Amino acid sequence: MKRISKKLQAQADLTIEFVGDSVTHGLNHCRPEETYVAKFAALFAKEFHRYAVYRYDGIMADEASPLKGFDGPTLVSLGEGQGKADIIKNGVGGNTVARAHKRIDDFTGVLANGKRPDVIFFMFGINDALQADPKKYVSPDAFKENYRNLLDDVHARNSEATLILMSATYNDQSVSAQCARIEELAAERGLPYIDLHALWTSHFDPDADNFGQGEWLAGGTDACHPTPVGAECTAAYIVEEFLKLLTVS
Repeated sequence: MKRISKKLQAQADLTIEFVGDSVTHGLNHCRPEETYVAKFAALFAKEFHRYAVYRYDGIMADEASPLKGFDGPTLVSLGEGQGKADIIKNGVGGNTVARAHKRIDDFTGVLANGKRPDVIFFMFGINDALQADPKKYVSPDAFKENYRNLLDDVHARNSEATLILMSATYNDQSVSAQCARIEELAAERGLPYIDLHALWTSHFDPDADNFGQGEWLAGGTDACHPTPVGAECTAAYIVEEFLKLLTVS
């Protein structure tokens, strides 16, 4: 994180990317400006107000395919200084770690803004934990091995990028084993880890609707996709943890 801290202090241009599944994309209940990535961009702009901040949103094709392309740049804030920060949303619904690995060209190398990523946030685990879906489910140990292989390949392609692992958020079907493996992997690699599952678990109320998550989670039969409120609270926590990482680096 020292490299990122120095770039921020110098108001150097910065590219921050979020890679994940449908929660990152914002399915099925968030408009583009309501996803946790969009909310992160808005909060980043407030925190680093000298930066001009732009957002790029990936366009999904289907669960098994790479992105079609990107919408953007969308202006988030003009800023007050010379620095420019691009926030790139790179989520595909239904992505497991293995599926994401197959579309690795989507999020490594030169991105939609013509630059390579400085920071890559990863969020996976919900689909890998779906025991009812044999096309996606893998054991927790296999999940960790798949993740390890993905990180190896990402590092080989973008050795200077700072990688930040985030746990899955929430699902009525437990993702705790997968989240534990992510934390283990982060510790083994010396990578920053943000425990979003702990945030969502602490918010759980057995008397609340929407699988105990109230207004954070969509209703009906949807046990994992956040509402705009849930996305905003998730983004605020990511920004809070990101700032802590910058402080201790």
